[in-house]
Amino acid sequence: MVDRALRWNLDLWDRHGFGIWVFFSRETSEFVGRAGLRRVELDGQHETELAYALMPDYWSQGLATEMSREILRAGLEDLRLSSVLCYTLTTNQASQNVMQKLGFTFERTGDHADLPHVFYRLTREAWAASHDVTR
Repeated sequence: MVDRALRWNLDLWDRHGFGIWVFFSRETSEFVGRAGLRRVELDGQHETELAYALMPDYWSQGLATEMSREILRAGLEDLRLSSVLCYTLTTNQASQNVMQKLGFTFERTGDHADLPHVFYRLTREAWAASHDVTR
């Protein structure tokens, strides 16, 4: 299973020029979490997803927001993606707060993996407007 997941992630980098990064603490070299962009298919639509997950010891330190901001900059400015989707369980308020801090707009609720989720979207235009980016 690990081998399959690794091959899938490496294939994302080869095909799309982006994927998932792993992050480590500068101070302790401990694994902090992972974050990045990946292509997914949701409801028959191809989307680019911002995905992030941190180890519990690193929650509530602003790291998910910091990592995601740089990933979004690369995706929306350098790669010129038209939009990025981000989603989480309806009960995960902390993750929803991260999305809102980053400028994502609520799009809809729905099921994913047979669980209730909220879906947020950030467009390149909205990013540019809030980050003084020349289009």
